[in-house]
Amino acid sequence: FCHVTSQTRNTFSLLTRLDSFTAYDISVFASNELGSKSSAWIRFTTLGQPPQIPEVIHNEVTSSSVTIRWKLQDYNGGYDMKQLWYYLQYVAEADYSENFICRNCHNTTSTQANYIQIVDLSQNTKYKIRVIANNPAGTSFSNWMEISTTGIPERPIITNIIAVDSSLIVQWDRLTYNGGYLVNEANFYVQYSINQQQGNNSHCQLCLLTNSIKNTNVTLIGLTRLTKYWIRVLAENPVGRSYGIWHRAWTLGFPPGVTSITSISTTRDSISLAWREITYNGLYDTRNLLLYVQFVSVDFVTQDCRYCYLANATTPTSAIISNVIPNTVYNVRVVAQNPAGRTKTAWKSIITQNSPYSGINFNVINVTSETATVKWTVSRLSDIRTFTIEYTPSTVPFPNLNCSKCLKIYNHHGSNVTDWKQFKTTGIPDKPQITDITTTSSTAVIAWLPVDYNGGYDKIFLSYFVEYTDTKLHDSDCKQCLRSVNITTTTAMIENLFRNSSYWIRIVSQNPAGENYGNWMKVKTKGLPSKPEITGIQSNYTTIFIEWDPIRYNGGYELSLVKYYVVFGASIMEGGLPGPCLECNRSSRISGNSLLLTPFLPRVNYSFRVVAVNTVGSSSSSWQSVQTEGLAPDHLNISEVITAANSITIFWRLLFSGGYSMIDIDFFIQYIEGPCKGISNCTSCHFIKSKNPRTYTIDELPSGTNICLRIGATNGIGTCYSQWINKQTLEPTVSTTATPVATSAITQSQSSSTTTIPSTPHTTTTRFVALPVMPRITYVEEGWSYLNISWLSERSTTDVSISYFVLYKEQTDENITCHDCQETSPVYEQYYLLENLRNDTMYLIQVVAMNVHGRSYSPIRQVKTRVNPTLSPVPIRGIGGLLGPLLGGGAAVIIIVIIATIYLLKVIRKRGGLFHSNVEKKNLQQGPIYEEIDNFANVLYESGSTFGIQGNNSTNGDVYISSPMDRPFNQQNSISSTTAFLTDSGIYASDEQNKPKPLINYGGKAPQ
Repeated sequence: FCHVTSQTRNTFSLLTRLDSFTAYDISVFASNELGSKSSAWIRFTTLGQPPQIPEVIHNEVTSSSVTIRWKLQDYNGGYDMKQLWYYLQYVAEADYSENFICRNCHNTTSTQANYIQIVDLSQNTKYKIRVIANNPAGTSFSNWMEISTTGIPERPIITNIIAVDSSLIVQWDRLTYNGGYLVNEANFYVQYSINQQQGNNSHCQLCLLTNSIKNTNVTLIGLTRLTKYWIRVLAENPVGRSYGIWHRAWTLGFPPGVTSITSISTTRDSISLAWREITYNGLYDTRNLLLYVQFVSVDFVTQDCRYCYLANATTPTSAIISNVIPNTVYNVRVVAQNPAGRTKTAWKSIITQNSPYSGINFNVINVTSETATVKWTVSRLSDIRTFTIEYTPSTVPFPNLNCSKCLKIYNHHGSNVTDWKQFKTTGIPDKPQITDITTTSSTAVIAWLPVDYNGGYDKIFLSYFVEYTDTKLHDSDCKQCLRSVNITTTTAMIENLFRNSSYWIRIVSQNPAGENYGNWMKVKTKGLPSKPEITGIQSNYTTIFIEWDPIRYNGGYELSLVKYYVVFGASIMEGGLPGPCLECNRSSRISGNSLLLTPFLPRVNYSFRVVAVNTVGSSSSSWQSVQTEGLAPDHLNISEVITAANSITIFWRLLFSGGYSMIDIDFFIQYIEGPCKGISNCTSCHFIKSKNPRTYTIDELPSGTNICLRIGATNGIGTCYSQWINKQTLEPTVSTTATPVATSAITQSQSSSTTTIPSTPHTTTTRFVALPVMPRITYVEEGWSYLNISWLSERSTTDVSISYFVLYKEQTDENITCHDCQETSPVYEQYYLLENLRNDTMYLIQVVAMNVHGRSYSPIRQVKTRVNPTLSPVPIRGIGGLLGPLLGGGAAVIIIVIIATIYLLKVIRKRGGLFHSNVEKKNLQQGPIYEEIDNFANVLYESGSTFGIQGNNSTNGDVYISSPMDRPFNQQNSISSTTAFLTDSGIYASDEQNKPKPLINYGGKAPQ
């Protein structure tokens, strides 16, 4: 079948059209007219294909490092996967250009893992990075990625400093760049000192530093009054801090001392006041003291003095108010003011003197927003024939100037003229002012100050309503706004808001004249916490320690109120990479940022995510996975030995692989001729490596010879050995058509040196015997007079005629063996119902799988039948009434149907397994039911619901069963009942290892 090339006179030849990664044998022929000779055959292998282009799936960036993760490839161009290597190539973006030849690129060391970390990079620098996969056939490159390292934030800028008493309110702009991190993740600090500071570096002489701040303002309290402070703002992220520019600000002193009015005198158009001299000006110079008088007619007094007028003091202890209205009551007070504040005297009431009587008395009645009715009387009506009303609007209420809505009446000749009177037309109410807004995830409670002035109307004509919108508006119309009903109090609640959403809210005051609009105020409803980020996972053989960064935003709630729990479980492998767990567990809730979880199986991929919980709900981190460390194999047992004249066939079982799959474990046989006595290290033993993980045949042995042998297993972590056993090959027989074969079976309940039992002659001296796979008991339902046993066992690929039977006996002593056990009749299903047993009795059971070649035994298991029940079946009383308020009537009916279904399945199981001929049909019918129950259990788990079932026993007492929400897999106490129980983790029972498992499992041949 060899190919021959064309002849050539050269000393080389090019072979083409060869298959990639294929071994070829080649020999060179030299010939002349006398004949030809060939070289020795040489074997070579053609190259395979280059690896696939790497697919980047994730990158992590810090200020000085970049970690790139990619998807591990499952094909290496025909080569072994151990010949596939990866490395990174990177260069600063400043050195990169189009059609770039990577002469100045940096290359990392090669790895076979799926990630590499590049360290010692520059801060705030852009890099071009790509992943390179390499095998003996060539190299594949991913596309260039642009990745920037993180750095310190930009420098914060102070916008305002406000002095209030002995405090300073410092305000600064929000950051626009946080060194590559999210802007809202920056922390701020304010540094301040009474000592002069220079420069913008980190040095600060005798400075004080506030705690971490998330907002853009802070109030520095407890400062020394009337003192100059040096202040700057620091911005911080995980890389470091940036320092703002120093600013200077003075704290305030104290308000001036309080005085009191000592004397008041009036004329018809003036008021004179005198007061005690103020000698204390709150640490300020007296030149910074301002004195003035506030006055207002008694009809226009308001709390905020909005209609008051001012008159400056003429001396430090006196003032004269001119051009007031005669015969009018005024309220007056003295105000002293400095930069720190004001002090005021108490109000004093005084009436100005009358003018000469004009013979006319009048009043203004029925004032509205646009009209006023004037009514007057005269003393001598015969002297007056015509009247004139004079009024003028003005902002200054003095008669010799213009008077705001002032009025006087005089006769036709002007000889009888009244004094001025002042009135005000009615109007809209004052603008309302919001004082507080408290939000939840769906509501906002608003409080505001009552308006001081209702436009001249009585307060019974005053009402409010709330306007709100989720769109920022600047107009007063707010046609898109939602509006509450009229409110007469000063608080209101808005409901049905969206969580974690911004709203603009204002209060509108209203009276018969119209409406007045308060200022818009922005609020945010409470929401979900931010997503936590896992920072580290450490694992050993059975424990995993997980750490995460505490969240920095709790949906508007205090950070101290957040709780965490960890969702974890065995990873689902997707394309060779670990994915999220399918059957997940959940830890209890904690307040910290780390958790130690145990126990786990060795060398198994587990996936984790951290969940942050507040009153509104929860947010989850991304999934991360880790593989626990493996262990050395252990419990390697020889299960059967078949001897022939010149061979020995050994079968063994490795009960513990240390977490490794069988293909990753190397099995080997050590043997030596002679007895086993005195053998320890066996340096002179023969060593044979087995490719089969369960059996091996040693050939070409001398007949009639003692052979001492043992099996070894190694997985890179360590090595374990079986016991040494001594076997003798058979003597050769005269017949040439058949060679006797002897077998011996070694089980866990039998000695490893059992007697050799001759078997039926075979036509060959060495034969591979396919024993059935050792069955494994998966579930035992312990009834009061029965045991319902289920097991798993792989079907043999060479012989499907495998039957099973159960060995069982009452355990009367501490000896756990089954040589005297009773034997059931054979079955072909993987379950069996043992009936007519004694209640409250310990039994030993063992499942045996049997085919034409022999038997395999499961490990012996201890079980116990239950106590004969004395309680009658527990009825579920009022379950609809119990679950109805929780889930609604329809959901309660569904739960009752599910419980009835479970009970029916339990009854079917107690009466024995399904007949073999009906198994597939029954599974097809029950599969959707099981799936629905599992889905419903998951819904209960995710919703965190807690249920209880109320039953009753023989003493007519109530029995309550429930599960706390923070322990979804809490083991419940058993009850004498024919119903299942619902917990917050679904519908659950427990197996022999006290591990939670669904009560309904549709994966086997019979209901579990």
